[in-house]
Amino acid sequence: MAFDLGAVDVRKRARLPHWDVEHGIYAVSWHLGDALPVAAHVRIREEIDAEIEFLRITRGDLTQAERTEFLKKAQRRLGAALDRSYGSCLLRSESLARIVATALEHFDAQRYELYAWCVMPNHVHVVFRSVHPHALADVVRGWKGYSAHEINKRLNRRGKLWEDDYFDTTMRNERHFLAAVEYTVSNPLKIGLTDWSFARSYPERIAEACGRPARQPPDVSSGGP
Repeated sequence: MAFDLGAVDVRKRARLPHWDVEHGIYAVSWHLGDALPVAAHVRIREEIDAEIEFLRITRGDLTQAERTEFLKKAQRRLGAALDRSYGSCLLRSESLARIVATALEHFDAQRYELYAWCVMPNHVHVVFRSVHPHALADVVRGWKGYSAHEINKRLNRRGKLWEDDYFDTTMRNERHFLAAVEYTVSNPLKIGLTDWSFARSYPERIAEACGRPARQPPDVSSGGP
């Protein structure tokens, strides 16, 4: 089973850590630098920080499961804000969205294995498993770096395209995994993108990850990661 995880490597950062999990499957999202008003971004961060600090004061340091839950909560709040389509929404352009999609698929089955992804007008969601020795951070850095370079070149612009950080959650079990896949592929419909080419899932891989026959794609339940 894909959810029988191995060693965990915690990479510290200013706020919540990233978790590199051996054999882990991740749901990852990141957004354009102008996709959120500064006030909205600060508010989400401060709310999560305040909840974490309250738990630390009252109960001590958080467990890995609790940290993962806070990451999920931050992702849900961030996703709801991003779906309001703030900012330039450069990726509403099909030619620019295609650059991101090409980056996602380029090293599929070599450096990582994709289960689902979507390119939204101002952000991106991916559910994937990294392939050793390629770590989570290296994979995401490659996607963001290549797509930023190509989009800037296409638009004849310079400067930062993406927000510096990203949100990642490790799939704990089959239900969590299927909910993340469903959230990812259905995200365009939530904002009215009914004829949108930049969302994809991989039913045979999803079935295999769940320990089911490859020719029987699983029923995906609704809900967010």
